[in-house]
Amino acid sequence: MTAQSKYYFTDLGIRNAILNFRQMGDSRSLENLVYNELVIQGYSVDIGMISSYKSKKGPTSLEVDFIARKYDRLYYIQVSSYLDEEKYLQESASLKEINDAFKKIIICKEGVSESHYSEDGILLLSLTDFLLDEKSLNI
Repeated sequence: MTAQSKYYFTDLGIRNAILNFRQMGDSRSLENLVYNELVIQGYSVDIGMISSYKSKKGPTSLEVDFIARKYDRLYYIQVSSYLDEEKYLQESASLKEINDAFKKIIICKEGVSESHYSEDGILLLSLTDFLLDEKSLNI
């Protein structure tokens, strides 16, 4: 797994001004919000790329939105505005390629009313639960 560089802002107003109010999509703001909350909760946060060899076209790279570390805990986190069956397949693809025992999580704004585990063992966590409960990653 390799790391990538991304930039997140503590103040989205500054981000929007720098970008001249372009790229104001909900998903970028949501990812920025989750990043800031992870930092506030004391996690060190990285972005990762995973090589997948399942494609007929050869190796492909899949992104993991966040790799959050705190003490001996490590979480792989994907962030999504909504979650339906098709979006779940897309968001979980990179998490399913990771072959270790650390927790895999998808945080979503809509589509998960109550946090629970999928059949694949991925924690589906509502944004509300994540923001209101510092212990939500440990469910």
